[in-house]
Amino acid sequence: MSSSSLTLNIDVRMRFKKRLRALFPVLQASYEKRRPEFGNEGYKQRVFDRIDKYSARELDLLIPETLIIARDKLEELLLESEAAPLSIDLQYIYAATAYGIKSKRVAELEYERMGAAWDLLAQASFELGWAACISHGDELLDITFGHQVRQENSKNAANKQHSKRAEVRKWGLEFVRQHAPWPSQGSANTALEIALKEKYGEAHFKDFRGTIKKWLQNMEDREKYFKSLDLG
Repeated sequence: MSSSSLTLNIDVRMRFKKRLRALFPVLQASYEKRRPEFGNEGYKQRVFDRIDKYSARELDLLIPETLIIARDKLEELLLESEAAPLSIDLQYIYAATAYGIKSKRVAELEYERMGAAWDLLAQASFELGWAACISHGDELLDITFGHQVRQENSKNAANKQHSKRAEVRKWGLEFVRQHAPWPSQGSANTALEIALKEKYGEAHFKDFRGTIKKWLQNMEDREKYFKSLDLG
């Protein structure tokens, strides 16, 4: 196998694993919304673990080579875990889980089976889509993109915090330069703390207190501004 083929194979497997890892958390969230009484472990214990314990033969009987799931066997599985009457969206969640687990097992066998693994994963996504459409039209969108939105909000908050720190640092160092020379670095540190409290407020200042000393220690040509480098 050439190096380019090997690289392609690795890339295909990585993309497959990434999409497979994304499937089960969405299924878990979907199940929890329908069965909140079973808590965070409900999906794992009642759905995923039960199907994951299936032998290869049992899973092949549930999902044969045609990739058309045996609905009668799926219903038997549901009746073992869920109280009747069985909602259709729950059936799709169980089906999606079964397809996802089988796709994982197929992918673990050998590279030549990756095409079948992708087909199974696609069918799992299809089943999940039906579950969302039946239950709540916009639920899949909320679940799928909710994590992405939270990540983006977290990133924006971090960027704002970084920007604020940069603003405070710039103002603080300029304050030190304008009021130089200082008897010592420690005296400048104390004065800057007071100035920052007055400008940005006591509560806001807590975020910067531990870094002021480092700002002064890392100032360029700091010897010009402090008669003594004693930290006080």
